[in-house]
Amino acid sequence: LIAVSKTKSALLINEAIDYGITDIGENYVQEILEKYADLKSAIQQVGVLVDEKIFILNDELISDLKGIINSLISSGIQVLFYESIMNNQADWMQENHIVSEDMLKSILQKNCQGFYFGKNFMAYGSKITESDAIQLELERIWTDSSTMEINQISELLPYIPFDNLQRSMFANQKILWSSEGVYFLLSHFVISESEIEGIQDFVAISCEKDGFVSITDIPMGS
Repeated sequence: LIAVSKTKSALLINEAIDYGITDIGENYVQEILEKYADLKSAIQQVGVLVDEKIFILNDELISDLKGIINSLISSGIQVLFYESIMNNQADWMQENHIVSEDMLKSILQKNCQGFYFGKNFMAYGSKITESDAIQLELERIWTDSSTMEINQISELLPYIPFDNLQRSMFANQKILWSSEGVYFLLSHFVISESEIEGIQDFVAISCEKDGFVSITDIPMGS
């Protein structure tokens, strides 16, 4: 026999329990959690609550997920977007019934220490904005060359979604758009006094001759 507690207050439910009713059914998880604060705490000890559904987590799942994250951090990656973790580990996520980014974030927050958890990403260390986190990753993977193509950058940063990466680079004052799909990192820009004078002379001569100079025609050396 199961007593249905739908629409009933916590007071009435507790009275039923006092009379020996031990099996109680509720239609919606959120309602029963509102009636029983202790139950919510108990659920949080063994699983996560996502979209009014309770997902019970076992030790093997948690261990495997922590192993995935630790392996990525050990490889040098410092910033992981939940969307990219879901996509890059799609088979494992499906096998373990991790069905959304919110669910993944909830599990990670409970079981991974030493990380900052933002709305869309997690970063190793202290609190950081999304733009600053992406900037650190860009500086980490940027080659000795002053310029890199966006597709090359995206391949080196598989745990940052392409749109987030591109949007951050457009807004980043430390990175300049050089040509279609090519970006320039200012910290890698080194120029001598003689090169500056050469550029100034070229611009002056071109402007005097043609009235203008295209930036793509300016000799920038190597």
